[in-house]
Amino acid sequence: MFKKALYVTGFLVFLVLLFFLYREYRPSLPFGRVGEQGQTIPKEALIRLEDISPGAYDTAEKLGKLEAIADFLHEEGVPFHVSLIPVYKDPKNNIEISIGDTQNAHVRAFIKTILYLREKGGLIGLHGYTHQYRNETTGNGYEFATKGTDPFAGAAYAEERINKALELADRAGIPVDYWETPHYTGSSEQYKVMGDYFGLLYEPNPKDKKNKFISSWDGSESQSVVFVPAPFLNVAAAKDVDRILNQLNKEDPAQLASFFFHPYQEFQFMYKMKAPEGYTFYAHETNSYLHRLIGGFKEKGYTFVSVYDAIEFLPAQRMSGLSPTSGKVLVTGDFDGDRRADFAAGDPSDGSWFVVKSRLEQALPRNNGHSFSPATEWLRQPWQGGTTSFAAGDFNGDGRCDLVCWDRNTAAVRVALSDGGSFVPPQHPWGKFGAPDPDAAAQMLVADFNGDRIDDLFFWEKGENRAFVLTCNGKGFSPASPWLEHGSAGGSFATTAGDFNGDGKKDLAVLDKETGAVEAAFSTGSRFLKINSDGDGFLLKDFVSGYSWQVQAGDVNGDGIDELIAYNGADGKWLFAHVGETGFIVKNIPFTYGRDLDGRSFVADFNGDGKADLAVERRFARGQTPVDIAVSVLSAAKQRH
Repeated sequence: MFKKALYVTGFLVFLVLLFFLYREYRPSLPFGRVGEQGQTIPKEALIRLEDISPGAYDTAEKLGKLEAIADFLHEEGVPFHVSLIPVYKDPKNNIEISIGDTQNAHVRAFIKTILYLREKGGLIGLHGYTHQYRNETTGNGYEFATKGTDPFAGAAYAEERINKALELADRAGIPVDYWETPHYTGSSEQYKVMGDYFGLLYEPNPKDKKNKFISSWDGSESQSVVFVPAPFLNVAAAKDVDRILNQLNKEDPAQLASFFFHPYQEFQFMYKMKAPEGYTFYAHETNSYLHRLIGGFKEKGYTFVSVYDAIEFLPAQRMSGLSPTSGKVLVTGDFDGDRRADFAAGDPSDGSWFVVKSRLEQALPRNNGHSFSPATEWLRQPWQGGTTSFAAGDFNGDGRCDLVCWDRNTAAVRVALSDGGSFVPPQHPWGKFGAPDPDAAAQMLVADFNGDRIDDLFFWEKGENRAFVLTCNGKGFSPASPWLEHGSAGGSFATTAGDFNGDGKKDLAVLDKETGAVEAAFSTGSRFLKINSDGDGFLLKDFVSGYSWQVQAGDVNGDGIDELIAYNGADGKWLFAHVGETGFIVKNIPFTYGRDLDGRSFVADFNGDGKADLAVERRFARGQTPVDIAVSVLSAAKQRH
């Protein structure tokens, strides 16, 4: 019996030692993200300046101190967020100050300060319209529905106040980046309205009781909404600074390190100084709340980021200008040459093509109705043959995407050039691929494989698993040339093209849907280097699993190098990987968007900022097939995970 107890005791001691060793040496991983091959991702933190209204900051001194806080954060390299209340109300004293009162000198000074904060790295969010109700003062009241209160629980009430807030921000010339519901409180109907206007809600998900992690709502009939909480809560006293810094040690490292802060709490540590040059400024005591917090976070290895860097993609707009395209062709490309990707929908049976131009410049509000033009007919001419594949690309180097058609019945390749407002009907073939065969099994891709800034054609023969390229000279295609012998038959493969090494030539990536592995081969301009041979190509094992995945590529952060991008319509998940020194590295971005089992995904730059965005064609009932777009908010300067 004694020996058995000794064994049990020894085993328990061993488990305790293992636990402490794990806790000591486990990687620090923010937001639950971990990279391929066990790489550590830097810990990230967020700070939000709360309850900024023209009535609460109603003197030149307060505005000066607010600007000094922005200067301090900027000098420390700390992105921050400003939750703006457009209208300050104090009903008991009959006070109302609005950012729309631009004739008021104080209001003009307040707006100038808000824009100064944005210049110093602050993102601006709307924190309600008045942040009050009835006789309550702004900042104290529940503006939207609370339990047991019906008078302001409806969707119409929420929509009215959101529209008023957006109108005032627009009048004041203040860009809006997000929404924050006062006291995080509203009815389900009101939250639906908020989600109709904003893709980013800087607050906890009402359906997430833990309120510690980035999460989202997503459904086939509704646009996605991303929620970003601030689980470390508010700083109101020195004890709160201690509490937050202690939380950094005790909380799960996967928890989001985010808190909010009322700037007036910092004012007690600030004093006016006069420079030798004669101007005045506000200085900080080094033991202030902000000094201690910023220093403490950095000391513990945290990097402050913007909320955009935390979410990386912003659910933005819904394009619904096209008639139902189920069973028809839908392609993306910059058809008018304005650097924004548009949509073109075609019906091969009658040769009709309709284009919806993108006018997307900013994401908010996302239901403004001006982000896409009405659909206009660009072409009506039946293409010869019956079994066709279509794609879009710039085949004459004029900066506008054209249409290309491969007819399996004739093997002919035809191009309809864009003149910026229509497609010129094709008069003759530009080339051919293969032999006439209506059952020909080949995948067609369009990309610039030789780096001459004119798109070429790529064909992947499924049966032989070989790659052929037809280079384009602006007037026609060269005969098909074999660029790669894969060397294995069978299986189900999907191909995509992307510039994975940044040399200006598109490379090849092949997804084996049976194994989930992705192989990549770099383009030399005349061939693809053999996959996984002597370090010339890269292999990513177990990237995805299942046949529902679609694979594409695009430069999501604008650094000139494309990421590998996979989308699963079954659950709306997106996966990302980029090429490192020794191969593909998975970027575990927890992004779910566009859940639709039959949805088609697209990767293109829809707002012309040089970064690839994400889109999903929804297959709704009732004949509606809109496309939901999530824009990239990543920066090229952000460290690649």
